[in-house]
Amino acid sequence: MTRISRKYLFLAVKKGGVEERIALSSITNVRFEIVKPPRITLHLVESGQRGRQIAFSPASAFATWQTVDDLILRAN
Repeated sequence: MTRISRKYLFLAVKKGGVEERIALSSITNVRFEIVKPPRITLHLVESGQRGRQIAFSPASAFATWQTVDDLILRAN
């Protein structure tokens, strides 16, 4: 599960009951793959709890494009 906080400028990624917050300023690249389900891969400046790359699938297909566009704008 992912969500982008507009107020605090971070991405919250939750897996296995553990949530990690990633500062949007630490994202260096955003890659989108059109597969089933769609996949977004973030490349980070520094390694987090899950490494230097974080891959996830948005909850819905509609949210995919909105999420990718938002991340690209904030990462640049």
